[in-house]
This record gives sequence, C-alpha cells and structure tokens, in this order.
Amino acid sequence: MVEPSGTVCRGVNGICDRADYEWSRAKVRELRLEERCTVLFSASHAQLSARQLADWILEDRLPVPFQLQLHKLIWDPATRGV
Repeated sequence: MVEPSGTVCRGVNGICDRADYEWSRAKVRELRLEERCTVLFSASHAQLSARQLADWILEDRLPVPFQLQLHKLIWDPATRGV
C-alpha cells in the first residue's frame, strides 16, 4: 500500500528476525518508499529485541521511524484488545 507523501504505511510491522529486516530494508530502498510515505519499523515482541532492530536501522542509516509496540510494554503481552 503506497499513499501520497505524508501518509503512514503500516505494511512493515512486526519484524521477527534479520531475514525479515533485510527483506523490509530492500523493499524500502527498491520502491523508494521514504519519498512516498512513512514506513514504520517495529520489532515483533518476544521474537526480536527492540535494541537489535534499532541498531540495524542506525547501522544502515535507513530512513524509517522506529516504533515500539507500546501496548506490549504497558499491558501484559498476552492481553488482547488493547
């Protein structure tokens, strides 16, 4: 889903591992998504540490915002509907 500039694309959420990150990074670069929308990168809770994902984004100088799954931090991760 690609929308006009300034729109948030929520297609890249819940990155689970390095392979997911590399695929997502490739798509951002290949499609030049940073010029078309804001793509949010978020680590999949309990599968990839937020710190690891943030480090990869910084190392690659990838032009994407990093997002935490705040509902997983505020409430018990098993809680649904919050």
